[in-house]
Amino acid sequence: MSRSADEYSNISLLLSDVLDDIGVDEDTVNKRREHWSLFEAYNDVSVSLITEGFSTGYHFGSQSEGSTTFRLQSDFDQLRELKDPVVIEDSKFWQAGRNQLLMIRNESVTPGYCLLQAMRTDVPQPEQNLDTAQWRIKEHPIITANSFKEEQGMILLQNGAFEKEMDEGTERNGPAFTWPGTFTSNETDIVLALKCDQWPRGARIPVDEQNPHKWPTIDMKREAESTGCFVIAVAGKESQYKDFEWRISTAKAERILMVSLNVIQLKCFVLLKFVLKTYIHPKCGKVLTSYMCKHVLFHQVKRGQENWQKHTLFACLKSCIIELHSYVKQKFLPRFIMPDDNLMRGKVTEKEQNQVLKVIENLIEMDIDILSAIEFEDLGLRLRYKVGQNPIGLSVQTHGQVSYEDIMHLQTKEEMSHVNDITMKMIQGQKFAQTAINIISSTIKGETTLHQILHRYKSFVDIGNTKQRKACKELIPIVKSTIGCIEASDVLVNMPSVSEDILEKWFPDHIKEDNIWSCLKKASVFYCSGRVQQAENILQEVNKHFDANNIQTLCRCKNILIDSEKLIFILMSIARSNNSFFTPCMIFLPEETNCIPKELQYEINRSFNEDITKILQEGEYWKLRVNVDVSHFLYFLQFKIYQQLERPNEKNRALKNLQKAIASERHSCHTETAYNLLGQCLEEENRMDEAMECYGKSFNVWPEYNIAMIHACKLLCKVIHNKKLGKMSSGRTHTSGSNSP
Repeated sequence: MSRSADEYSNISLLLSDVLDDIGVDEDTVNKRREHWSLFEAYNDVSVSLITEGFSTGYHFGSQSEGSTTFRLQSDFDQLRELKDPVVIEDSKFWQAGRNQLLMIRNESVTPGYCLLQAMRTDVPQPEQNLDTAQWRIKEHPIITANSFKEEQGMILLQNGAFEKEMDEGTERNGPAFTWPGTFTSNETDIVLALKCDQWPRGARIPVDEQNPHKWPTIDMKREAESTGCFVIAVAGKESQYKDFEWRISTAKAERILMVSLNVIQLKCFVLLKFVLKTYIHPKCGKVLTSYMCKHVLFHQVKRGQENWQKHTLFACLKSCIIELHSYVKQKFLPRFIMPDDNLMRGKVTEKEQNQVLKVIENLIEMDIDILSAIEFEDLGLRLRYKVGQNPIGLSVQTHGQVSYEDIMHLQTKEEMSHVNDITMKMIQGQKFAQTAINIISSTIKGETTLHQILHRYKSFVDIGNTKQRKACKELIPIVKSTIGCIEASDVLVNMPSVSEDILEKWFPDHIKEDNIWSCLKKASVFYCSGRVQQAENILQEVNKHFDANNIQTLCRCKNILIDSEKLIFILMSIARSNNSFFTPCMIFLPEETNCIPKELQYEINRSFNEDITKILQEGEYWKLRVNVDVSHFLYFLQFKIYQQLERPNEKNRALKNLQKAIASERHSCHTETAYNLLGQCLEEENRMDEAMECYGKSFNVWPEYNIAMIHACKLLCKVIHNKKLGKMSSGRTHTSGSNSP
């Protein structure tokens, strides 16, 4: 069906509005980028300090670019840069005393890839002795000792060098180690990379010298070329050097280009992904990728043939689909920055090519009607409803009339915006939690001390960039309160109370959003040192600032998977509150034992019969410390405090709140610990049957590394002992009665 220019213009306007509604708008895109920029700052200030062998980490891909939506479930793409060795593009960049690898690129190497030749450390010449190269790298924390091999007279680093970093539970996908999704995150692709400070030969940002303000601009070119490149461990599909080729990645330069795109161009990219996942992947498999679509978009924007405005959105999408058809037909899609690298080389068979061409030709013929069947974010349904409500009389395939009742269940633009905000806050909380837990774990492994970490963070506050300063200011209270608890615990071994000097030095004197964790630790110190009223004062302040029902604990102690629909339900329930707050789980180290309520101290012994070395090797650090959700710890501490203060109404309210928090649909990473605490509280209330039920539930939630069975055995012993005492008491009464006059 032929359509007029007005029809295309009108459908584009409505389509753009729908994309605004589902979170592909300028405000949400900028928020996503801001959040992911902060996540990188967490890496900057932590990875090099607590992870041996790495200098920093980067987040690339759709999430950090803002070119995704909630239900697209885009992967988290993380690149971890190794400190050593470094890659040099030419021997003129060689430096004495450093482990360096020279890029080798010739006619036999796949375009866009390279070989990495070992260089000597004393003179700028290739290494000739394999044993010497192996010896220099044998103590490397990441690269295996036998990673070098002689090939065609050169000593080369093999691209399987990182295999020992592949942990249990991960899958190898090309150069990436893929971690499964958890409660707070989608799948994470982690790529280990070597850094090259030089801009690679043959790479270019195609600037129009006659029109330097045209995309990409001369400023983008300068910034991109200053980023150098990475090399990542994967060979070309048709490589002669399957074990030796490394892909040259210009991911930082590509991100500069993506961030420079306007919101209409990003909307077009998101629509391309929708089309890819709705039409091409189901029929042809993942032969085409969103990364290919990104480069199709780059080429289209560079040509400048489209007027990238709101009313031309569909025309831009259609031109990209037509261009994609052309690339598939030629089986040639040049990487935008490295045009000699064909992104389709060896990835599209003739059979797959014919299948894809047929599908794309059908899409071109369907024209506007391709939008109706897109189910991601209910885009098709939303668009069909807007078309029906619009008086312009558009002719779009609707698969039946769409009424208000049909779209009542869909979130409004405001609700979707709120869900996106909550999602970003949740991811930020998860990244913060992961960083905080890594910090604590690094001390368990003995890699560093909390005082060293604190010194590092304070230096970042003084000399770091804006994001690094913000990240460190959030992390410092976690470190300080843990140091304070350790010092207080040492004092309480011999003294009944903790000095004011320790409290003032290490703990906050007022409540803020970023230090609830620290305030609860301070309250625990007061409680364990007998200063119960001061502990209660802190909890009163916490209650003034936070509704405990809206505190959502996030952590990465365990990689717990969760169904995506349940995640959506949780997000929507959280989004109904405007006061949602995310925080890491409470963590207490064994060194803090005397500042932990005795009911919680049992959790330290969950690994009493295990090989500590094995636990450390497997990275299961949570088994060696106390972990509890913040809201559960808050209610439990309230119960204990009001019990000692003999305030039964507040005590009972705290117990009910703890029961309610555990039973709620909110996600908890440490439900077994919460049930163990609740069971002990119920024991103290002489509700033995309910206490035993709690220990059973705890064991069912997490049967391994759980102290619940010990609690259950203790309770059984207590019950049996009480029954014996009861019989003895009854017997004495009976004897006394029979001898009475």
